[in-house]
Amino acid sequence: MYSDKAAGEYIRGVREAKGYKQDYVAHKLNLSQNAYSKTELGKSNLTVGKLFALSDILEFDVSDMIKFLQAKKL
Repeated sequence: MYSDKAAGEYIRGVREAKGYKQDYVAHKLNLSQNAYSKTELGKSNLTVGKLFALSDILEFDVSDMIKFLQAKKL
């Protein structure tokens, strides 16, 4: 099992590497910046739908995120 905090850490890292601001991603998800921030902080549950939307917006493979989460678990 992974933690929402670790998932948020991965998402934040990808977002920052792409040079996107939280406001931009939040807008694409139809969320407030505050609501999106909670995703990156691991304070809200990451649904499958939100995960795939984020993978489209931030252009990452979900399988890469899973590998990251598995490595964090070790």
